[in-house]
Amino acid sequence: AVSGPGIGLAAAIDRLASRSIEHGGDDGRGRHRLRWLDWNGEELFRLALTEQSNWSCFRARLVWQWSQRAGPRPVCAGTDDSLLAAVSRQPAARFDWCASSPTDAWHRPYSDAHLQVACRQGRLIDPTLVAPFLEVIADQAGGLRVLLGNGGVLFQHEADFYTFRVADGRVRMRGSTGSFELQQDAVTHVCVVHAAAEAGMQRHIQLFDDRRRCVATLAAPLA
Repeated sequence: AVSGPGIGLAAAIDRLASRSIEHGGDDGRGRHRLRWLDWNGEELFRLALTEQSNWSCFRARLVWQWSQRAGPRPVCAGTDDSLLAAVSRQPAARFDWCASSPTDAWHRPYSDAHLQVACRQGRLIDPTLVAPFLEVIADQAGGLRVLLGNGGVLFQHEADFYTFRVADGRVRMRGSTGSFELQQDAVTHVCVVHAAAEAGMQRHIQLFDDRRRCVATLAAPLA
């Protein structure tokens, strides 16, 4: 787990089967990327250089060796619950300022019963209310914490979003340090949850897809 000002990242190592380094055909730093893949060959996480990055850091021999496929490894036999428990035990995995437990936002299928349990401290609301809510946040240049998970990696970032637009069925927001994109018709369930925190009771919003997987958790800034 890694945490910093306004950012948190937690990864389940057993979900990361291989890595690769890609170099673009020109001098664009964004074309130089590190990619992590799961056991199905699907991308779990990606890092790219920026204009402020050390231009040679991805060419270091140590990084090149690290990215190579190693010898045979056993396929992870642990359950999602055991992995989540291991991640949640890491103090840094809570990011110190997260209103929701990492297990609440992990990208895994829920049954209807489990979804109801997940929302036991809140209530289900109409998914069409999410877009106008986010538009209000952007109109007021408000801060928002976004927690995303994909089954192997959890990422949380706090930013002040000041632009909002809808195009091709997707909500797109941009802020000072990040951007957020949401496919509206992929969100089938939305739950407002009340969670206990050091500063008192806090609310966060969980967005689920048609497989009852939590695709994003939204919360107010720490302040």
